[in-house]
Amino acid sequence: MADLRDLQRRAADLERESFNNLFALLVECSQILKDIAPARRRPWLLNVVQELYKSQNGLCSICNGPLSLGDMDVDHKVPFSYGGGNERNNIQLAHSSCNRSKQAQVDPHDLLRYLEDRYMNL
Repeated sequence: MADLRDLQRRAADLERESFNNLFALLVECSQILKDIAPARRRPWLLNVVQELYKSQNGLCSICNGPLSLGDMDVDHKVPFSYGGGNERNNIQLAHSSCNRSKQAQVDPHDLLRYLEDRYMNL
């Protein structure tokens, strides 16, 4: 039984190390893309915000609570700090507090797909 626990621990360590290596590589790639083709912040078009609100059924994309027009932000799924741009598939509406608490967190798989798309469109 000790051999099985040891194998499970080693597998968990390897998974954690692989995840950290993948994320570090993705961050490096996002920095390269930011240098090559930096995303620019622009004011949000009212119709884009309205379409997001409607497509999200008026719910926060992070906590699923109801949004009010006075307390919502346009959130980048892949944060601006990782090169995330203003493409419609990279933005969502969230409560201001949810957006702030999320900070620059991103799922590595989402970041990888986004970087692949950005690379293909350079």
